Amino acid sequence: RASGSPALTEARSSVMDTPMEVSSHTGVPVELALSLALPLGPSDDDAVDVGGGLGDAVDEAAPSPPPPRKNRNQTAASTTRRTSSRVKRRRQYTPDGSGPTGLRRVTDKTLLRIGRHRGHNAANIVRSSHVRLCCVRSSGGARELVDPVLDWYRVHRRDLPWRAASTTPWQVLVSEVMLAQTPVSRVTPVYREWLQRWPDAASLAAASPAEVIRAWGRLGYPRRALRLHQTAMVVDREHGGQPPCDLAALRALPGVGEYTAAAVLAFAYEQRIAVLDTNVRRVLARVLDGTERAPASMTNPERARAAALLPTDATRAARWSVAVMELGALVCFATGPRCETCPVSAGCAWRALGHPAAAVPPRRQAWHGTDRQCRGQLMAQLRASHEPVSGATLRDLWGDDAQRERCLDSLIDDRLVDIVSDDLYSLPS
Repeated sequence: RASGSPALTEARSSVMDTPMEVSSHTGVPVELALSLALPLGPSDDDAVDVGGGLGDAVDEAAPSPPPPRKNRNQTAASTTRRTSSRVKRRRQYTPDGSGPTGLRRVTDKTLLRIGRHRGHNAANIVRSSHVRLCCVRSSGGARELVDPVLDWYRVHRRDLPWRAASTTPWQVLVSEVMLAQTPVSRVTPVYREWLQRWPDAASLAAASPAEVIRAWGRLGYPRRALRLHQTAMVVDREHGGQPPCDLAALRALPGVGEYTAAAVLAFAYEQRIAVLDTNVRRVLARVLDGTERAPASMTNPERARAAALLPTDATRAARWSVAVMELGALVCFATGPRCETCPVSAGCAWRALGHPAAAVPPRRQAWHGTDRQCRGQLMAQLRASHEPVSGATLRDLWGDDAQRERCLDSLIDDRLVDIVSDDLYSLPS
């Protein structure tokens, strides 16, 4: 077993002049693996795994199956120290890839190092980190964030039509569907006209899809109009004209996702539930994490932290949800935030660090020349006409023939356009 043992010396000499076949599993020559493995004996404590089980494959008539592959983490953990640290970080994530399993803490030491590198005052950085950590550790700390925002909202809240005391749960749902990816200034006039025409689910359910799409106008993403029309039919038929006050039942409605369901429960039924839109996620990422913006995809730790910040009283929790959303809309802008007027700027980790920019710049959504612009022009022509539109008229709207036909096909697939006859199109009947 020592390096100079007769058995090992004989094994080495026997393979020096022999052509070698390399194992496809280990990269070790088969003859060399067998010669080295056999003299070592069967002891599990002393045996060296050089052949991945090749020592058991001496009988060519009954070869053993290939050895099982180690998973990627096990293989990486046995290589270098640098790789093993990567594996450790990887294992912090949930199996479905939704994000880290626990909140990542930034220590005072780390904040000081970053802050000194950027030339910031150390005392401000440490004080900011203490506020940030206490906000997620205790209800008393959470009040340091929640109370100033609620006080600010009481003074600065906008008078929006869907916030009126007379607003029904159905009307809250309508407003949330319209506000998705659309500014308040564009939604407000359409929302008022919409409710004058269809004040409840029953009246909207009785309308035709073409009427609904025309009334939607240029709010964008007209599939939302069709989903809202389908939701109205379900709500009228199965829920007595008002959206259900149960999360699972709300999520079952056409086009109602995580945010919309939570918003209806909080703003229409004053339930204690976290409401996370782009504005809220940006505020919490800056104040608590010291980052310019939240991750592109929402993570489970984000949801858990937002839920932990909710006041215990359901009515107050619903008011906090709309207040922090308003703060992101009016003060904590994505670009050029008005930190001097922010009620929690003294405890904002991002401000204490000197407003560091995100490592990856935000992705800007193009418009000119895109399929979205082409689809918009085709839909505008169809909305403007109460008669079927010829294909020739649509072809005059867009110069790129291939792109135009592709967009028209997608509108037909989305059931936003009907084919009336050969080369004749209209809104869905």
